[in-house]
Amino acid sequence: MLHYRQYGSNALLLLILFNLSACTLFETGPTEPVYQTAIPQNWTANGRISVIRGEDNWYARFSWIQQGNDFQIRFTGPLGETRLQVSQIGSNVRLNTPSVEKKGAGLEQLILQETGWVFPASSLRYWLHGQPEPSAIAKIQYNKTAQIREIRQQNWRIQYTRWMTVDESAEAASATAKSATAKKVLPKKLVITRDDLKIKIIISQWLLAQQSLPLLN
Repeated sequence: MLHYRQYGSNALLLLILFNLSACTLFETGPTEPVYQTAIPQNWTANGRISVIRGEDNWYARFSWIQQGNDFQIRFTGPLGETRLQVSQIGSNVRLNTPSVEKKGAGLEQLILQETGWVFPASSLRYWLHGQPEPSAIAKIQYNKTAQIREIRQQNWRIQYTRWMTVDESAEAASATAKSATAKKVLPKKLVITRDDLKIKIIISQWLLAQQSLPLLN
């Protein structure tokens, strides 16, 4: 009986250690980013977003078009009408709604002034790809399959709950042989929180490299 109890205690300890190792915590500094896959220069992400702050809820479909360092994000309603469009082309930052157009030096500041949200657009371009923003310290948790489960960075918590496989090849539909290097595993669903603000994002479509859409007018 004594030996049985000792074995059970050791087995329980091993089980606890195994469960702890399944969710690994790793801290990266601003000069040592940890990337799962390289981000292409050009990409488009289409999907749905909800912004929740207290009792205030805001829902929209979105299309994010990234061309190098330039990008445009268009938020639309259920009938396809544009609710909000923000863009950064070179040093020109612009925010448009159906009733107002604003220009300024900082995109996040423009969004805050118009909507009351703290919307981390400059960091979100990395978080959407399942990567930390490379200029700031991040704490990262990995799951059992070595995918990022959670990023904590600049007082934000980014949780990844679903992933999807994306083909980067522009000719994937007609190709007879697909290269394994053309496949990427990218986030499908993520939840971003900070204080009382919660941003939920579900990505329905990724378009990478040559598949990406051109910037809108």
